[in-house]
Amino acid sequence: AADFAQAIEKAYVKMRGQVSVPGFRKGKAPRKVIERMYGAGIFYEDALEILFPETYMTAIQESGINPVSRPELDVQVMEEGKDLEFSCEVFVYPEVKLGEYKGVEVTRKVSKVTEEDIDKRIEAERKRIARSVEVTDRALENGDNAELDYSGSVDGVKFEGGTTENGVTTYTDEEKKAALTEAEALLEEWKSGDATEDSFAALANEKSDDGDGSNGGLYENILPSSNYVENFLNWALEATEPGQTGIVETEYGYHVMYFVGDSELSYRDYMIESQLLAADMNTWYADMLATTTMTEADTSYITTGLILSNG
Repeated sequence: AADFAQAIEKAYVKMRGQVSVPGFRKGKAPRKVIERMYGAGIFYEDALEILFPETYMTAIQESGINPVSRPELDVQVMEEGKDLEFSCEVFVYPEVKLGEYKGVEVTRKVSKVTEEDIDKRIEAERKRIARSVEVTDRALENGDNAELDYSGSVDGVKFEGGTTENGVTTYTDEEKKAALTEAEALLEEWKSGDATEDSFAALANEKSDDGDGSNGGLYENILPSSNYVENFLNWALEATEPGQTGIVETEYGYHVMYFVGDSELSYRDYMIESQLLAADMNTWYADMLATTTMTEADTSYITTGLILSNG
């Protein structure tokens, strides 16, 4: 309690110059006056920011864990005169115990890289790093992407899906209600049948406007950093049971969702693996610099092509 009280006082000293109180110059209003005007907890969040780093590091050292992620904070008690209580959840390095590995034989598999594989990979990389550039000095040409704002109507009455602003189609409340009703009917239609993953994929291929209609609307390798609309991404990350269904609303309409399952590598393990790889890379780079002798010399420049090998 005493530590939190001291942190509140530090927060007051830090923030008082930013608080306006009638009758006082900025930075001159007493703390009690500010708290009466804005609430007793006005400095709590800043006090937590002051107190948290040292408290967190002490807890890490005492517990002996080795975190690999930012702490996810959950505050239980934060009130002056009481002990500050909070908990943190972090990913940690796994404890690896070697089994019997001597004498184990493995077969080396060598994959042959064809010219077609190389061309496909280069094309995929080109698409991945490609960016859109706004063109204003010429007319529209074949292959360009055009973003149009329009409003369509018949005899002065706007029709469904006939209005688009900033590349997003806008809908009336009646249109949204009709779309939701259709989505609910499709989900019920699927549930009334054999309700399998294959039947859902078939329904998606037949009914969905999303994707190319060839893979049942399947999205793979979804991570928190994936570039999907927020509601769609949140549902996918929060789903836990294979076969779980739901209806998600986004600015593009209503999405009937089906959760297939997690990949063999969980997001937790993915984060740990990424951290370990990064640590190995840093160690390798530091060792390389430590063993490399730098000398001055004339430098010539050459240009090379892209070389891929499976050797």
